[in-house]
Amino acid sequence: MGRRSVGGSFHDRARISPFSGHRALNPGTQLQRVRFSRRSPSPHPAFLTAQARCHSPGMEVVALLCVAVAVLTWGFLRVRDLAERMRSPEQAGLPGAGSRALLVIAHPDDEAMFFAPTVLGLARLEQRVFLLCFSTGNYYNQGEIRKKELLQSCDVLGIPPPNVTIIDNRALHSEGKLPKGCSVLTLQSVNVLRKYLYFLDLPWSLLSPQDVFFMLTSQEVARAKKAMSCHHSQLLWFRRLYIIFSRYMRINSLQFL
Repeated sequence: MGRRSVGGSFHDRARISPFSGHRALNPGTQLQRVRFSRRSPSPHPAFLTAQARCHSPGMEVVALLCVAVAVLTWGFLRVRDLAERMRSPEQAGLPGAGSRALLVIAHPDDEAMFFAPTVLGLARLEQRVFLLCFSTGNYYNQGEIRKKELLQSCDVLGIPPPNVTIIDNRALHSEGKLPKGCSVLTLQSVNVLRKYLYFLDLPWSLLSPQDVFFMLTSQEVARAKKAMSCHHSQLLWFRRLYIIFSRYMRINSLQFL
């Protein structure tokens, strides 16, 4: 009996012995603390890291979309400006309809290989085009043949024979003097990759600065190819590949001299 009155049961000692070596807590207090911890859990570092990872890709996607929209908007405005310039020769710095333009080339077939977009573009703007060729291409004694091929090609491009002049004089030189009021445009040259990768070069050409830009429609491209096919003596296998892939059969970027 005495032992029970002094010590009590083990359960009672755990509840009323705060001075013992082991600190005991009331079961009700422990339950209350558990409930409190569930209501306001402390954030775990791993949880914060996972949460940050979930939000980070979303921000990157939004940023990329903003950049893409800005680039597309700028490209659209640039292409629209070029389209307006191609329809209006005055905005491109070219004289109006009915004016005359002289195309100067070195060899027969240059008018189709390099300048077909310019010739057809000027015709679209109702310009009268003349051509001056500084040789007959007589390196392999084919001068007469190449002269006929040049006239045929020019006819396809819309340049009548009376407007074509062929000079074969190696002693001819220029003093660099031009008639007053004459504007000179030069064809912009590009590297080999841009020259033969037309589809990859097109966006670059549209967004690059130039004074005058001509781009052919699908019907005009077929016409340019037909003009080039008039040069039968020059249609070797590598020139056939040139007709298919070259940007100069579709695009001309020109700059004022």
